[in-house]
Amino acid sequence: MTSQEYEFGVGMKKISDKSAVCHEVYYPYAVFYCHTVAKTRTYMIPFVGADGSEFKAVVTCHLVTSAWHPNHLAFKVLNFKPGTDPVCHFLHTNDMVWIPK
Repeated sequence: MTSQEYEFGVGMKKISDKSAVCHEVYYPYAVFYCHTVAKTRTYMIPFVGADGSEFKAVVTCHLVTSAWHPNHLAFKVLNFKPGTDPVCHFLHTNDMVWIPK
């Protein structure tokens, strides 16, 4: 498998304003740490590769960051302060998102 560049495709879709996220815990058998976070929004974003291949990825946005520590890595990378902008991130391959029907 070779690496390639991807661009955002057309048709970003908001999935839900409520979700529970489960992260894989490295253990001898399947264990997940699941939690909810208030004031989040989940999106499905399409991508198109340089070779025309397509896939979709789940993104979670934390809409309220005012209670986050000011030295959180997200603020350093994105260069803004708590409570000013949402912080969005992709989920790891082995993470799961549960949304209401």
